[in-house]
Amino acid sequence: MAFEDNQGSGAFIRSDSAFRNLIPNAPFPAEKGRYALYISPTCPWAHRTSIVRILKGLEDIIDLYELHPSIGPQGWYFSGEGSSLPADPLYGYKYLTDLYQKADPSFTGPFTVPMLWDKKSHTVVKNESSEIVRMLTTAFDDLLPEHLREVNRPGGGLYPQHLRSSIDRVNSWVYNLINNGVYKTGFATTQKAYEASLYPLFEGLDRVEQLLSSPSPSEGGSPGTKVRDTFSGTT
Repeated sequence: MAFEDNQGSGAFIRSDSAFRNLIPNAPFPAEKGRYALYISPTCPWAHRTSIVRILKGLEDIIDLYELHPSIGPQGWYFSGEGSSLPADPLYGYKYLTDLYQKADPSFTGPFTVPMLWDKKSHTVVKNESSEIVRMLTTAFDDLLPEHLREVNRPGGGLYPQHLRSSIDRVNSWVYNLINNGVYKTGFATTQKAYEASLYPLFEGLDRVEQLLSSPSPSEGGSPGTKVRDTFSGTT
């Protein structure tokens, strides 16, 4: 998931997500029961995809498979403890790593949650949380009751067309300063790297407080829950 850079700065560097396919798009059409969302409930990146799945009413359309709340020495795994399943219900695997390598035997990681799986083609559709969130807002609308479709929801839904540019702009700095900022701070291995991320993190929190105090359309502010809220709130 991260590594120290080759300059020895001690800074946390996040790897890019490797699977970036889209639904609906060949070969991944929007179908009920075809896809499964793998999460750990304590992972904020996974948590926000789970929230949007519920807000969109997709519980009967996309399966949810929970792993153990904490990551183990061999990565995310099924334990049967708490809300975790005892094993992967599709193939009986104990580790998420096995699913990734089933999709691509040459893949070496990172083996992250959330991960959206296609049960028909036995492969990973997407493992980038923000893209999963945006995709879920509309990808399955044709399978939903009219009142749950984006165009019919109050304020234009979770990711309304007329606010997308401003929502994306907010999400960009929220990601850099807060979502990833807590990792850059928490996993820094030198004091210099720690301080380089700590102060921007609190600047980001102050900025969110100002936004919540007086939301404006230019910053994605409007009535109702938006994608922006699932991005900032879960961290």
